[in-house]
Order: sequence, then structure tokens, then C-alpha cells
Amino acid sequence: MALTKEEKADILDTAKYLNDSLKTYLKGDSVSDSLLLNYALKASQISQTLLQELNSRNLHKEQVGWQYDLLRKYQEKYPDFE
Repeated sequence: MALTKEEKADILDTAKYLNDSLKTYLKGDSVSDSLLLNYALKASQISQTLLQELNSRNLHKEQVGWQYDLLRKYQEKYPDFE
């Protein structure tokens, strides 16, 4: 379940919004509790989407990275290893 182009764009837009908003907040400007909660919920939404992508890759054995490449090579050489 790879992320679609639209999902990637949405994550990027949300991350940019959070970045800009948090810069303002962390400079010491006052922010309402409801706006701070909105920031937290948006960050949680990004996190949830990325974790779903990781779980999907794990479920379908489509992990990415040099560690998984080495593990696959090792498993090919030693099939009994799990």
C-alpha cells in the first residue's frame, strides 16, 4: 500500500503548515489552546499515515533500506534463519 501522489502531497502540505505555525509559536507568540490542539492533531495524523505505510511494507515484505537488503541476502544463503 504505497502512498499515493495525493497522500504524499497532503503530508508535505500539512508538515509545511505545522513547521510555519510552530516557528511562530516557539518564538514566544501566544497561541490559543484550541490552535495548539489542532497542531497536535495534525502531527498525529502525519504520524498515523507514516506508521500505516511502515506496517503495510512489513506485512507485504516490502521493507526498504540497507538493513533489509542484508537480511534478505542472509536469508537466501541460510533459509532456516528467520
